[in-house]
Amino acid sequence: MFLGLLVFSLPKGDGYMKRFSVLLVLAILVLAGMFSVKKARASSYGSGESKQFEFNIEDAAIYINLGKGEVMHFGFAKEQKGGAKENPKKNVYQIGEKVYKVSSIVSIPSYENLGWYDMSYLKGKDFTIAYGVNYSVNTPYFSEVIHIRPGDKKFKVFYRGAQYKDNDEVKISRSVFTGAQVNRVMVGTPDTGYFYFVGEIKDADGDEPDVQLLYGADVIYRREAALSGGDYAFALEGEMRHMQLNGSTLIFQKIRDKDSWYSKEIKVKYQRQLSAPTAKVNEKKEIISLSPKLEYRIFIDGIEESGWISVKDEHPDIKGQQLSYYDLIAKKTADGKKTLLTKDMIKAYNVTIEVRAAAKAKTQPSKSKLLEITLPVEEETEETGQKTNQ
Repeated sequence: MFLGLLVFSLPKGDGYMKRFSVLLVLAILVLAGMFSVKKARASSYGSGESKQFEFNIEDAAIYINLGKGEVMHFGFAKEQKGGAKENPKKNVYQIGEKVYKVSSIVSIPSYENLGWYDMSYLKGKDFTIAYGVNYSVNTPYFSEVIHIRPGDKKFKVFYRGAQYKDNDEVKISRSVFTGAQVNRVMVGTPDTGYFYFVGEIKDADGDEPDVQLLYGADVIYRREAALSGGDYAFALEGEMRHMQLNGSTLIFQKIRDKDSWYSKEIKVKYQRQLSAPTAKVNEKKEIISLSPKLEYRIFIDGIEESGWISVKDEHPDIKGQQLSYYDLIAKKTADGKKTLLTKDMIKAYNVTIEVRAAAKAKTQPSKSKLLEITLPVEEETEETGQKTNQ
């Protein structure tokens, strides 16, 4: 009809067919545009990513965006089993391949839409919402369901100054994770200590969640003293270095996915770094005083090749908390081969030792102290020309 009116209204004569062709093309473009808009809107009804309805976990709110004349219907849905069939009179609807009974139905026409609806009273609860859009306030319609799950109840965070050792695995599973199978993964460094994360994730087959250690964008945190909304990107290892001096209390939460509430908040105290220990070098006796609670590493001309050496583990027979220069481990390879410090090394190179208190279960390593390892000064006497130690 639209094309017929166009043809009838066109003047006859020269250029008639040319003008008709132009108008025909314009008409086709207009109709194609109307069809594509209608198709896009219809497809949005059947998509879980609908722009018309969004449940925002972070805000605990529903956001609704409607076109002119549209009506949004939503309510709480409960799946019906045992061959149930659709019966709108009893608020039973087939949505996709499943049948649901929908209660507490709300129908919102576009002219009454506020755009935002508070759902904070449901925070942390497990429920399913059905929703759909049509053009009738009196005829509920549902095309999609979303299942909002509670937060991860198994989520835990704890701090250790030193890594768990292999033989501690049984102890971990019994005391911390109540018998759960644990993969020991952590965030941190030997200088800052380590945070461990535990939570639930579904395996590839969608079976019941397994408890595993987590690390990644699904964990958020903030400092307790931070301003409201002070969530940080998950760069905890770098953040720990900034907190070493004064310590801090961190608050962690787990985000399972966009359709789940956050887990409960977990507070973990990160103790401030303790002062450097007392340690002395006695060059005349060529010894150094070291407590079994300390650890050290040797630098030769600024190069360190041993890693941190535990006094308690490597020198269990230390007496009077004094250790000879030549019992110190200067180098240690990955396969455990050790090279002890020698007098020739001290004579030929600049040798220093860095000392700190080793990490404990809940405290990070202390600040460190750097000492120079030197030999007694040798001087020649005028009468004999022999060298003596001063």
